[in-house]
Amino acid sequence: MVLKNKKSKRILSIIIIVLISALLLNFLATKIVYDTIFRRQEKEQNISSRYSELLTLREELSFYSKDNRLAGYYYEGEERETLVVISPGYSAGADDYLPQIDGFLSLGYGVFAFDPTGSYNSEGNSAVGFPQTVIDLRGALDYLATKDNLGYESLVLFGHSRGGYASSLVSFYGYEADAIISVSGSNSAMEGVINTSASYVGKIAYLNYPFLWAYQALLFDTELLNLKASEVISQNEIPTLIIHSSTDTQIPPDSGSIIAYKNVISNRNAEFILWDDENFSGHSGILRDKEGNPNEKLMERIADFIEENRNEG
Repeated sequence: MVLKNKKSKRILSIIIIVLISALLLNFLATKIVYDTIFRRQEKEQNISSRYSELLTLREELSFYSKDNRLAGYYYEGEERETLVVISPGYSAGADDYLPQIDGFLSLGYGVFAFDPTGSYNSEGNSAVGFPQTVIDLRGALDYLATKDNLGYESLVLFGHSRGGYASSLVSFYGYEADAIISVSGSNSAMEGVINTSASYVGKIAYLNYPFLWAYQALLFDTELLNLKASEVISQNEIPTLIIHSSTDTQIPPDSGSIIAYKNVISNRNAEFILWDDENFSGHSGILRDKEGNPNEKLMERIADFIEENRNEG
């Protein structure tokens, strides 16, 4: 009997060791994949001659996002009434949105854009994750507040991908805006990282949900980690334009995106556009075609939305 009990305890100990080892290996694998996804992004893209002149018009500024100094870029608006703050998407920086910056400037708006943490000219060993963009945008808005929003009357937030997610969330922390435009935005950090991870490792990413959440909880405040754009948008009356491509595979329009929650968002000032255009399709392709030409029809819709809502927030 004593030998049988010893054998049972030994088997149980082995099972526990195997389970703990498997959990640790799974967590380690999750960390490796996550850190690969959000590795530091260096500036590689070539600036089209069509927009290279814009670089000579901007003023280079800087601000802090926690301990990292971020690079900011200010383009003065001709009318000095509306300032658009651009939050870049995953693996992108301010210069990736020069076509949109050019479009906003042509309307007389001022523009403030920045390179996120761990991207391009900003400090940071990595891009950290989706919630980091919220922290970066808050740092940008805090900086602009010290400068009286650079003298502009209206403030508009424009974000793409994780920048669209961030732009939709900052009102939770008391930041105000006259209008918010979110393009290809993820509804939450977890939905965003699951979709992104799935593009690397397939459906196994969904099995690692607990490990992805736990690892991000080590990196970020859990309140921020658990915030959902659909809920924050519903809690305020800020005019918000949600735009998504019908062919987006990175953040699908019917799963994990803000527009997927269209029917539960109660903000009466929210509008939704599901963009269906073969020339401008996909996660980033909604903004520019394969030749880099901007989606001018979409910019017209965005401009109309801003004009309808600025100074009314």
